[in-house]
Amino acid sequence: RSSYLTASAPEGSNLVVSEKTLQFSGTRYTLVYPNVSITSEGNTYYYSTIENGVDDASWFNHDTIKVLKQMYISDIRINREVILDLNGQSVFITNGNTGFRVVDNEFYGSSLTVIDSSKDKTGQIYSTEAGTTAINMTGGNVEFSEGRIYGNVGINNQGSGTVTVSGGTIDGTTYALNNLGKGKIIVSGGVLNGGINSDLKENVTLLGGKFYS
Repeated sequence: RSSYLTASAPEGSNLVVSEKTLQFSGTRYTLVYPNVSITSEGNTYYYSTIENGVDDASWFNHDTIKVLKQMYISDIRINREVILDLNGQSVFITNGNTGFRVVDNEFYGSSLTVIDSSKDKTGQIYSTEAGTTAINMTGGNVEFSEGRIYGNVGINNQGSGTVTVSGGTIDGTTYALNNLGKGKIIVSGGVLNGGINSDLKENVTLLGGKFYS
């Protein structure tokens, strides 16, 4: 884990700090500016990619991964319980792939909770490429409450877990939510553009929200 750099040097030594490098007694270091942070057990750590943040997150403490700047992602595997805070930033999916892939973890469970702590809630997971699924589930659960998801399919549930939507906007050019198999969908709020598809209609519970095809 890494944190912001604090540089100091003994009297008489050579310390030079520029925008992207630090030179100490003739040794040159490259400074990497963080793209995401993780808050875990009251401490904050910084990472260059969401993947690195997920890999270092606690298995079951619902660590919060905050996006600090615009990012490009592809097929990030979620195999633990994490919260993704979009923080008003855009996360773009590249190469027509899945953005986030939530898989089973038989020991601790797995889940992805998407929020947006920014004032205007402008954070988004976004792709305009054909065939792209923003969030694909083969296990675990997904909760979405703030921000925006845009893709060919917003959230695709292929497992037995539950998709819970309580706010935000999901835009799917084919479906906003797609439920294949034994999984469940619960919607209590938010805006869904693209409709809901489910193999088993009894596995969809609608308590609120706005729906547009």
